[in-house]
Amino acid sequence: MLNQTKLLTELRKIADPEYSGFEGHPENTNDARTRWANAYHAYASDAVDASNDAVLSTNLAGFKSALIYAVPSTVAQGAMYYDNAFVAYWTGATFAVGAPPVGGPCPNIGGTTIFSTEITSMVTVVLPNILGPLLIPILSNVDANTTAVSRLQQMANAFHTATTTAVKVLITGVDTTPTPAGPLPVTNLCGIQ
Repeated sequence: MLNQTKLLTELRKIADPEYSGFEGHPENTNDARTRWANAYHAYASDAVDASNDAVLSTNLAGFKSALIYAVPSTVAQGAMYYDNAFVAYWTGATFAVGAPPVGGPCPNIGGTTIFSTEITSMVTVVLPNILGPLLIPILSNVDANTTAVSRLQQMANAFHTATTTAVKVLITGVDTTPTPAGPLPVTNLCGIQ
């Protein structure tokens, strides 16, 4: 399951000189992109779908390539670089197929609504413009009294909120309808946790 504290720790390693685990400032833009991508990946690798199956594949390279470190003309443009990287990371991500979802906050749809077998679990929706607007006030804050850890906590909160609200996983399978009428298709579309 996703752990915001883990994300904060990873961000502090790359951006908080006061942190004992600080790895030093990036040597170049490629190093900065790689560190940000790896920090988010360390956190996101713990994601599970509605049936508590682990994430199998994401697009780490897509995150890195979408995170442009050109000087943005506005804070909003800089925030959208992160938003684009976030969307690229989750687009087409897959989850393990194991225990079928039982419903819960996202109801099963189709047939008897009870999975007998889970067939696929894949991210089919990543809403853009969720992370970017959350980052704008954080990146706009130029208050010298804001500590690095406070700013990074806000960023971890923004990334966590976006991850748990903007990413939707479609789980497909078949229900418990007996033959010859079944089994029938059943699905579940839900966020990750």
